[in-house]
Amino acid sequence: MGEKKKILVYGTGAVGGYFGGKLALNSDNDVRFIARSNLSKLKKNGLIVKSFKGDFKVKVKAHKSPSEVKYIPDLVILTMKSYDTNEAIEKLKGIIGKETLILSIQNGLSNYNKLLKAFGKKRVVRGFCYIGSEMLDSGIIKHTSNGFIIIGESEGISKKVIDELYRLFTESDIETRKSKDIIHDIWAKFSWNCTLNILCALIGKDTDSLFSSKETEKLTRDLYDEIRKVAKAHGVMLTKKDESNVIDKAKQYGPFKPSTLQDIQKGKMLEYEAFTGDIVRMAKSKGVLVPINNTLYGLLKAVEN
Repeated sequence: MGEKKKILVYGTGAVGGYFGGKLALNSDNDVRFIARSNLSKLKKNGLIVKSFKGDFKVKVKAHKSPSEVKYIPDLVILTMKSYDTNEAIEKLKGIIGKETLILSIQNGLSNYNKLLKAFGKKRVVRGFCYIGSEMLDSGIIKHTSNGFIIIGESEGISKKVIDELYRLFTESDIETRKSKDIIHDIWAKFSWNCTLNILCALIGKDTDSLFSSKETEKLTRDLYDEIRKVAKAHGVMLTKKDESNVIDKAKQYGPFKPSTLQDIQKGKMLEYEAFTGDIVRMAKSKGVLVPINNTLYGLLKAVEN
């Protein structure tokens, strides 16, 4: 029996709990979880996931801080909200080894650059995920759709590294895809969040409501077009197919409750600075006009306050 893979999952909400739970079910992995509000429930009950792919429960080793983890991890997976990234970086500095890989599957674009600055291009892996999941008040994770991770090569991260991560995840029954253009694909996911996630949060309704009238659907498409223009200004081409994958698929998919809407309903801090906030700032840096995003940004400030 070889040495177990040491994996630290930072953030044990609906995303980290699901993927970390799948990793913890594999006896070849030694998985530790960093948690806050649900720490006591995790220690008492373990991770409980009610999934459309099959329910599971697993006992876990959960900690309040990385300083309590008495090993140097082979892999750190970041799943917390983007507004917690800076704090996480500071807390991780004491346990990151020379060979430790760091994979962020968080929302947004800016986390990667923060991690790159702190830990270097040979440690930080570009990635993201698609999953429909929600942390219920009981501490149970409700998994309703998707559930896969996308990773890709970048400067400093070779095909060999991506292949090793792919094998690690698939051996733990996590659907994993290798991107041929990870920067484009992360932007495509980012455009989903900046469109559907934000609009649903502001109207307080699920994705179906965005297509309940021609006026609302036009707003949704016009918003996407602004994001496409910002992407182009930053060297990324979002195509008509990308737009269709975001808007037309959502229209066909049926009602879905994105994460920022969930946060509003639970009275949690909102993640919009990593979506609309970054779009507004990136647009300004390139002289791109984004009147819809500017309006939404002001409304989100009012909602938060």
